[in-house]
Amino acid sequence: MLAVSGGVDSMVLLDMAVAVRSDSLTFIVAHFDHGIRDDSVQDEQLVNAVAVAHGLEFITAAGQLGPGASESVARQARYKFLQTVRQQQSARAIITAHHQDDLLETAAINLLRGTKWQGIAALGSSNILVRPLLDYPKSQILDYAVTNSIEWREDSTNCDVRYTRNHIRHNILPRMDSAQKEQFLMLVLKIRAQAFELQQLGRSFIDQNIYDNFIQKSLFRQLPLTVGHEITAQWLRLHGVSFDTKNLERIVDGLMTLRNGKKIIVNKKAYFEVLGKDLALRTIER
Repeated sequence: MLAVSGGVDSMVLLDMAVAVRSDSLTFIVAHFDHGIRDDSVQDEQLVNAVAVAHGLEFITAAGQLGPGASESVARQARYKFLQTVRQQQSARAIITAHHQDDLLETAAINLLRGTKWQGIAALGSSNILVRPLLDYPKSQILDYAVTNSIEWREDSTNCDVRYTRNHIRHNILPRMDSAQKEQFLMLVLKIRAQAFELQQLGRSFIDQNIYDNFIQKSLFRQLPLTVGHEITAQWLRLHGVSFDTKNLERIVDGLMTLRNGKKIIVNKKAYFEVLGKDLALRTIER
């Protein structure tokens, strides 16, 4: 399922998808109108027309968020729509048009927010959320669009520097010279690679050492703190248990230090318990 806004990035993505579709690889076009701009209906009309012209199914919804909606609210509404459509249509994955410049912007945003290495490596691909253009800078996408006469619409809110991403896009990253930008990109890519390796090691550790939601206390407490955070995060995700970064730090601290019989509340649906030689994850069915 292609997430297509009508901007140049997603319209290029749509064109590329049409070029590679086959009997075994088909696409649905999904468009979410946030309802932030008065002219956003024209975005929907463009995406609909191009999708229909290529014989692709087009699905849309309107959010009516209003002009004051934050980036976070808009993103949450958009991905909720995309996930719902993916499930309804039994699509294998959501494909977005995020590119290399988005990668740098997201890393910069999260650095300003004070997030740890996970924030720098936040923008990536998974089996469910695929981002095939992350290796391509915006300039190449624009070149492709012009060369192939692709029609797109400019989102006027992209120039509003009151939004953090736009501030970084227009006021911070342009101040970097080519060498500085290349160094920043190399740092982000290195951290992404290390994050992927840590995730793989975490999965392997869980498969080998966690049985029936129990793990030996001594084994867990020998782990480096960063690894302990990753193991705990993956363990919780496997059971659909939500958490935030601050909450995760509190949980891991408890797993590393608390005495027998103590409980560490995750949320209303789960808690950890220190039991003799083991640590146990308990989920509460409601």
